[in-house]
Amino acid sequence: MAEPFFFYVSSRKSLRYKWEVSGNDIGGSPENPQSITLDTKGLEASIFPLSVSADDRDEMVSPAYKSLNFQIE
Repeated sequence: MAEPFFFYVSSRKSLRYKWEVSGNDIGGSPENPQSITLDTKGLEASIFPLSVSADDRDEMVSPAYKSLNFQIE
């Protein structure tokens, strides 16, 4: 789940989220775009990059961006 705590937004509903896993856009749920579910069943142990950005459609502010490495054991 991604929540932009450190920048002003006009409303949570005005936020656009972009999720990527290993550089591929994975989209999000239209009902809950701030959340994703990763199905890792059957995957071998690995580490892959996961990133999310959020911006406000109604305000002229820079987007928030976070990237981390997700590890499957």
